[in-house]
Amino acid sequence: MTTQKDGLLIVPIIDATPGMKLGSPAYNRNGVKMLDAGTVIKSSSQLERLIGQGVQRLLIDTGDNAAPQQTPNRKTGTRSEPAPIRKSPQEFVSEMKKELVVAREVYKSASRVIENVMSDVRMGKHINNEAVKSTARDLVKSVLRNPHALLSIANLKRLDDYTFRHSVNVAAISVALANHLSFEPHLIEIIGIGGLMHDVGKARIPMHIINKAGSLTQEEFETVQHHPDYGVDICLSEHFDDSLILDIVRHHHEAYNGSGYPEGIDHTQISKFAAIVSIADFYDALTTVRSYKKKITPPEAISIVNSTSNIKFDRRLVFHFIKIIGIYPIGSVIKLASGRTAIIAGFYADDLLNPLIKVLITADHTLCRDDSTLPLKEMDDTIVELNTDFRLMGNIEDVL
Repeated sequence: MTTQKDGLLIVPIIDATPGMKLGSPAYNRNGVKMLDAGTVIKSSSQLERLIGQGVQRLLIDTGDNAAPQQTPNRKTGTRSEPAPIRKSPQEFVSEMKKELVVAREVYKSASRVIENVMSDVRMGKHINNEAVKSTARDLVKSVLRNPHALLSIANLKRLDDYTFRHSVNVAAISVALANHLSFEPHLIEIIGIGGLMHDVGKARIPMHIINKAGSLTQEEFETVQHHPDYGVDICLSEHFDDSLILDIVRHHHEAYNGSGYPEGIDHTQISKFAAIVSIADFYDALTTVRSYKKKITPPEAISIVNSTSNIKFDRRLVFHFIKIIGIYPIGSVIKLASGRTAIIAGFYADDLLNPLIKVLITADHTLCRDDSTLPLKEMDDTIVELNTDFRLMGNIEDVL
């Protein structure tokens, strides 16, 4: 909430926009001056740097000589963006299918890179710093071309290689959310690196704890809580010394209300970078199939994430997170009230309850010959439930 003080406008950093002129210096969480009075904010990347350094609010000069200001969106706390042009269902699916082929290879390569990183750390070897950075760049490029492709692959859960796939999934979701929030590309890449490396400290946790099939004891949980600190040590020793990457690795388990770890800081000190990776980490862990826990469907996980708004996560980020994930993620197989089985082929961020549907199996249990993809509202049907037992033959692009 903005307030007046001595002729200056006090603006929360999340509501600041390029074009605003500082009426007073901006200081980070350590009291170090970041910008001088009179500085005009030139870009969103400049604001994200301030957020990453712990700047919480700005004193804005609103006098006659102040720079013209853009109006922030008070509902979400993000910059106002022009309304996107809605593609037809056919265009949506066609563009996504094209990127799926590339995104799948990017995902496989990223999983191998993270597997090598964790193995090297456990064996006391130096990790391939450039491979991680190159992987983050590839993830960003894929998301910039089409964010739905990589996200649909990340949402296809498998029981194997959880540790490696989880880090890639978190990076993919984080990159997609940062892109949705209109972060500058180089900052999206930093978030990608942070997502890939967020759990690297777990390589120093005993394997019997990491792989334990069941609830951890209090002592084991306290051991796991050290992994953010271990992760920072590893990142520093391997020259991932960007302050934003370190912030993500250290603070991805902090909570909006201060109930997280390792420092117990609250939303006034948690950067948007760490908050983004935190949501991605929590959601992917919820929806991942493990041999020892109850299966949680994406809609159930979305409900859980939403219920933690302004408790575990910032409500504004949750709002945007749901827009990129969707109520029913792409690739989800569903049962319709008509008795048909269909697949979610896409969705529009401004109409999540009306996803794009392609019927796979007819009501009389035969293969559907109609290849069309339609919004749910045009099908004279409703979604009954997810068909979690249905297994697609081939890749998503082969089915859509």
